[in-house]
Amino acid sequence: MDQTALLQWLTSQQHPVLDQAARIITILGGEDFYLFAIPIIYWCFSKRIGFRLFYVFALSMFVNSFLKSAFGNPRPVGTEGIRSIFTETASSGYGYPNDSFPSGHTQGTTSFWLYLASVAGKPLLWVAAALMIVLVSLSRMYLGLHWPMDVLGGLGVGLVMFVLAVLFERLFPYPPFLLKVLGLIILPVALTLWFPVPDAAKVTGVMLGAGLGHLLEEGRIKMGLPAGWFNRVIAFVIGIAGVLLLKSVLKTVFPAGLLYDFLRYGCMGLWITGIAPWIFVVTRLYGREGRSFRHFP
Repeated sequence: MDQTALLQWLTSQQHPVLDQAARIITILGGEDFYLFAIPIIYWCFSKRIGFRLFYVFALSMFVNSFLKSAFGNPRPVGTEGIRSIFTETASSGYGYPNDSFPSGHTQGTTSFWLYLASVAGKPLLWVAAALMIVLVSLSRMYLGLHWPMDVLGGLGVGLVMFVLAVLFERLFPYPPFLLKVLGLIILPVALTLWFPVPDAAKVTGVMLGAGLGHLLEEGRIKMGLPAGWFNRVIAFVIGIAGVLLLKSVLKTVFPAGLLYDFLRYGCMGLWITGIAPWIFVVTRLYGREGRSFRHFP
């Protein structure tokens, strides 16, 4: 069965109940989910895991944007016999509809969940990771938004990004300051200049903002997690409200353009890793660490 025939068969199985399930699943592989999930890990569970997870995911999405542009493969949307639904999760990207390979939802889900499972050390998370990868991958084909080869490509690239992240973790468990500056400040700027397209600029912008915030938090703020969960929940509500406010307000304030996308997402990154932790500490929702950041569990 070729790719077209497979998608024709898959989309012919569409049913209102399955459609809604696929929509929910595919949202769990999209940008808004990660803007929610990564901050909650960073603010409420572990700064170390949260920040590294953020960086792995962001780099994976930059690579995805570059590959989509380099290949320029058309999506199955509009192909005879294939019914594509929930197209807004595809059409908002740069280069649509010639941005099919590899699947960003599949690649992001693979790199995010595999890395989270590996650093968290919970067997149940490996099961959750496998389940999420399979479900998100299937949802992109069921919705008629990606070819099977796009999904396989996303799986492959996501796996490579995961392996590279694990290797880096082993080589540099506690990176020296110079390497941090190179990776957190110089690299995002260099990537933006090298590949100046809107989707990539959003990723490099949030990388730069979060990197600056991380250095500020590590050097000056030193946020420590409270023992109880009440303060963590309050902090998360404040923090995520700030993310949503910045995302919506800055979009209306800034004019359209690559530079302004870069700045808008940079502000969100700075808020997540720097400004929000500072607010948590000065309002005494959180205390300060009594030891170096690099030893934080």
